[in-house]
Amino acid sequence: MLHDLAKSVENVTVQSLIELPLGKAFKKPNLKKMSESGAISDSDAMLAEAVMQALIFGRKKPAASRRMNSKREISEWAQSTYDGIRFLGEILSGDVSRRDKALADRRAMMADRLAKANAHIENLRRWNPGKQFEYHESLPDEVEVIRTVLERIGYRAGDAVSLPLCRISISSNGKSYEVQSAGKQGAFWFKRYHDTLESAIKTMELAARLKRGDMEAELTARDFFVRGQGNQRMESSGQYEVLYFTKRNQVASKIFDNEADASAFAQSNGGRVREMKRSTNEYDGYQATVVNPLTGNRHPIGEVMPTRGDVSAWLDSNHEEANRQGLEAIYAEIGTKRSSREHFYIGTSYDRDAGKVVYSVIEDDKSNPWPIKKEFSSRNEAEAWLKDNMSRLEEERKIRKEKERQMVYFNPSGDRRGPDHRQGNAATPEMFADTFGFRGVQFGNWTSGADRQAALDQAYDALMDMAGVLGLTPRAMSLDGELGLAFGARGGGAASAHYEPGAVVINLTKTKGAGALAHEWWHALDNYLARHGGVPLGHVTDGHGLDQLRPEVRAAIGAYMQAVDGSEYARRSRDKGDYWGRSTEVGARLFESWIDYKLNGAGEHSPFLASGLNPDVESL
Repeated sequence: MLHDLAKSVENVTVQSLIELPLGKAFKKPNLKKMSESGAISDSDAMLAEAVMQALIFGRKKPAASRRMNSKREISEWAQSTYDGIRFLGEILSGDVSRRDKALADRRAMMADRLAKANAHIENLRRWNPGKQFEYHESLPDEVEVIRTVLERIGYRAGDAVSLPLCRISISSNGKSYEVQSAGKQGAFWFKRYHDTLESAIKTMELAARLKRGDMEAELTARDFFVRGQGNQRMESSGQYEVLYFTKRNQVASKIFDNEADASAFAQSNGGRVREMKRSTNEYDGYQATVVNPLTGNRHPIGEVMPTRGDVSAWLDSNHEEANRQGLEAIYAEIGTKRSSREHFYIGTSYDRDAGKVVYSVIEDDKSNPWPIKKEFSSRNEAEAWLKDNMSRLEEERKIRKEKERQMVYFNPSGDRRGPDHRQGNAATPEMFADTFGFRGVQFGNWTSGADRQAALDQAYDALMDMAGVLGLTPRAMSLDGELGLAFGARGGGAASAHYEPGAVVINLTKTKGAGALAHEWWHALDNYLARHGGVPLGHVTDGHGLDQLRPEVRAAIGAYMQAVDGSEYARRSRDKGDYWGRSTEVGARLFESWIDYKLNGAGEHSPFLASGLNPDVESL
């Protein structure tokens, strides 16, 4: 099977791609058969699908025309597609070293693209003195982006995949990420521009889930709104309109502020008086409405209620039911059958140490940290075991899901030890604002009342703990009132939290945010110093804006960077890869560990603030 694929790849040429339809020039490999036979692992099948979606089949061949650039566009498409096919051949070669080399070459290519993009930014700065142009920290790799989307939607080898949104690019202003479709429809009715790459990927994921009829898709708050139903209530505007015929027998109108003047004018000109009404924006009733992001069409859900507030309260407290009804309406419109995928399936992987293919029973659930239930040496054994244990596995899943529904998030594991900063009282938004002075605190629409209270309580204690360790006033935690906080409101996914330099806000995700506050606050401080050095989207630990800061601040940062960069921990981090070795990430991880180290030394523990101690902290 791999031999046939190798021959198919070898037979493709740039010229054949130019002259023939893509389907005839290159036959798409059967990933399902390759995976079931053990020729490739599930992870390689997913990577191969991502390569095909991003580099081969996801790009439409330009139509031949008489335009001057037509031949050049087709040639460029053929060369790009040819490179993608060759890359796919390396991924599916069956040779681990060839696959790893191909991936390393692609990472080097992306690094080269980043260097060229930043060189262009440097030219723009030189050509436009006084204007701000920000350097890119990274560029989205389309293969990795699509692989992430496939992983999140539960892709299995051989699945038919349709990605309405298939590309992410840096917007023209360089400050946001733009999601795009393969055709001319742009971003449909989805949010098009995003402050973070994670937010853009979440939008691509939602589009893919809706396209395949996934009932586990999670619509966003912007997809719902309240709409009036029945008769619209009107009130008098206090003005009167007279309709009359002019001497040329044309209909004309004139507006008066009182009825007497209008009646007098109508009598002398043979007109008719009409009281003018205006809308009160009130209706007989109100109903929740969902917007289909794929088409923009609107569909009512839920019951008609007396007031807007009643509908808003229903949406806030019944988000699961609203989401279910919204998906039902969307799928009924576009004719997509609701998918009822099995919760458990057979997957394959390659055990390098044992030199053999392993078959596993896997739970299709991204919220389950241990998806592999049992491993087998043959597919028949795995299928037989799954058949015998399916009812038990489904019952265990049902119990766990029920516990998840009742769980209060933003409650970290482990008990906090330290001063009672709130004197036994629950934190309130007013108390939070008065103490720390944050620019704003935002909660996601799908966070419950219990979640919100837990977030306020835990974050209040954690910030007070950190202020004590740093020897700063509580209001310093908001960085001069410039920083905002968000709880479960600005994206999720694999990351437990993230900091957005463009919005100057820390987001802690609903399910994994506890324990990441110190880490993200360091990112905020890093950006705060760069911003005051004239680089709003930069980080001072990357050297951004350093020359504009006070000499004593520059000296302190220089000493810190020298100590960190020369540490054994930084060296090991760089060996793990580009992300782990970035100075911004190394510093944030060490900072959160240092906070935990200082608290432990005082007999205190703040699990919402920092997740654990790194032993390398003591040496620094």
